[in-house]
Amino acid sequence: MVEDLFNKYNIKTSKTSIPQFIVEQINDDETIDFLSCMGTRIDLYLSDYGVPLTRLYCIDEIVIENNEEYNKPCLDNGYMIIGDGPNGDLLCINISTGLVGYAFHDDLWEENYDEFSDIYIELPFRIKEFLTHALENDDKYIYDGFLAEKFIENSKYD
Repeated sequence: MVEDLFNKYNIKTSKTSIPQFIVEQINDDETIDFLSCMGTRIDLYLSDYGVPLTRLYCIDEIVIENNEEYNKPCLDNGYMIIGDGPNGDLLCINISTGLVGYAFHDDLWEENYDEFSDIYIELPFRIKEFLTHALENDDKYIYDGFLAEKFIENSKYD
C-alpha cells in the first residue's frame, strides 16, 4: 500500500474520502490507494527558499487543479494532476494505467501544442514506484518534465 510506503519514510499522511466523481474516472486500484491517503498536501525535499522538489496535492487541491480551465486538457486526455515540480510542471497520473508523468505547464497554459502528447512525458513508473524513487532520492527520482524527457531519451538506449 502507498500509505505503508509513506509510513516507512515517516511522511505524515491523512486518510480522506475520495469524491465519487473522481473514483468513477479511475481504473487503477493503486491510484485509488494513493488518493485515499492524500487528505493533506505533502512537500518533498524543501529548498532553503521553501520550494519543494515535489509537491503532492491533497485531494481538495487535486479537485481544484483538475477543474481549472487552463488545466482541463490534462483530464480531457486521461491524465489527472496530482502535484507539481519546482518549476511548475504538472505531475499527472494516467487514470487508466496508473503511470505517472509530467505536463509542461508553460506549453499547456499557453496552448503551445498540437497534440497533448507533444507536451506530456509519461514515465514507466506507477505511483508507488515513482514515490519509492522520490523517497529514496535515487537517480530515478524525476521531479520535472525536463528530467522526465531526459530519462525517457536515455531509456531508449538501455
